[in-house]
Parts: sequence; structure tokens; C-alpha cells
Amino acid sequence: MVCDHKSYGKIAWLPYEYMGRLRGLKPHPYCSGCGLVKNVSSNMPRSIGHYMNILGDLTELYSLSRVQLRLISKELMCLEDLYGFSRYQQEEVFKEILLKYTTIPERSIIGSLTC
Repeated sequence: MVCDHKSYGKIAWLPYEYMGRLRGLKPHPYCSGCGLVKNVSSNMPRSIGHYMNILGDLTELYSLSRVQLRLISKELMCLEDLYGFSRYQQEEVFKEILLKYTTIPERSIIGSLTC
């Protein structure tokens, strides 16, 4: 079952980082349904369309099959929930999924994410 993530003004005071250094505590809203803490960092996640476009570009470069595309696309649906992901976490999941189903070099995947 998928949660709609409703915060209802509830917050938790949690540590936060800025430029790799701990900066104290900051209020983070959290879902009253599932308890997931919302990402409030400056490293905001991207939409799933961004990653599907990158997948399309890599498909042309590396001639991925329809089966590979289908399997990758199905697993990428986990990135659709933007509430608790950071962009870094999304990129790591994207990279892991591509490495699982393809032989695309990791440096090519990382390079496509920075464009």
C-alpha cells in the first residue's frame, strides 16, 4: 500500500548537514501515516521523468533491449516518491538499478547524471 504522505504540521527536530558538516538541529516534517521524515535539504530530489530521459539517452548509446528497458523502468518507479529521497539517494538507486541490468560502465552512468 502506498502512502500519500500527509504531514499535518507535525515536526521532529533532527540534525541536518550543510556542505558536509553538521549544523545543529532543524525541524523536519514527517508523515503522520507512515512516519517517513521529509527531505528538507537543499539537495532536492528530481522527478522520475528526469531519470527516464537519462535512460532514453543511454538506450541510444548502448543499444539496450526492450526487456532491459522494461525491467529498469519497473524498478525506477520507487523513485516516484519524492517525500523522503534526496537527489544523492536517487542517483545511487538509479546507478544500482542500471548496473544490475546492463553492462554500461559506472563512469558513463555517473557522467550522464551530471549533465
